[in-house]
Amino acid sequence: MWQNEALIYSYSRTQAINDGILFDVSKMANEIGIKYPVAITNSVQVICDMPIVCQDFEGRLWDILWIFRVLARNCGIQENELKYRVSIVMLDNKAHDVEFKAMVHGGDAGEPVITISLPNES
Repeated sequence: MWQNEALIYSYSRTQAINDGILFDVSKMANEIGIKYPVAITNSVQVICDMPIVCQDFEGRLWDILWIFRVLARNCGIQENELKYRVSIVMLDNKAHDVEFKAMVHGGDAGEPVITISLPNES
């Protein structure tokens, strides 16, 4: 921001969750052992919510969060971003390796938060 310029508008993480742009999955993340608040993007929520008989929303979300937790613990996040793949049964009833991106960044008050998205989302 340029010196002496006033901030005109800011879109907070809380607003994004309230608007359905992000989905707070902190409760399940906490059950898995992730201590920071976690949100997923709408695109990740759509992947989790596919109507497949052998997997449900909670099962897919658990897999996405669990793989993140294991990789983050084992490799340690050197940067603020971790890309990883999870095998997910898609609408064609075949397992596909889907790539996700977990970003650790500052929340509304600068506290550490995690957002999980698809790699092409910022």
